[in-house]
Amino acid sequence: MHFCTVQVAISGDIQQVVHRNAMSPVSWPELEVLRFVHGEDAITEIKPIARIDQGQRDERERLTLIYGREPVEKCFGARNSQIEMEAYDVKLVDGVQWLNPITNHIETTGGAPPEPEDIPVLPPRVRKAGPQNLAQPEKPF
Repeated sequence: MHFCTVQVAISGDIQQVVHRNAMSPVSWPELEVLRFVHGEDAITEIKPIARIDQGQRDERERLTLIYGREPVEKCFGARNSQIEMEAYDVKLVDGVQWLNPITNHIETTGGAPPEPEDIPVLPPRVRKAGPQNLAQPEKPF
């Protein structure tokens, strides 16, 4: 399944446009739901940026959690109907960082995944038992 960046005109109003960028991408099937909710002409500048393995049933469930049952059923019909999951004839660009909404991790397209950063481990702080060198309060006259 492809994820895309896209411009969404809220309710078709070109004065109120939301840009769904690589840190909030839209799945290919989600474009249909957005067209149903906001209007056919409300979705522009669609650019596929990444591809992941996702089953149709899982994507239908994810979209139902986000948009509710009615828009998803209006777009895709009955429970087991086929959903178009991929854009065709697309060349994805390597090296694009994006937030995968399925895993909620930032990933980079193409190539091997980056190695996790080593976090330095600091030695534990140990407190000595007994009184510390605390300043004694002054005694009144």
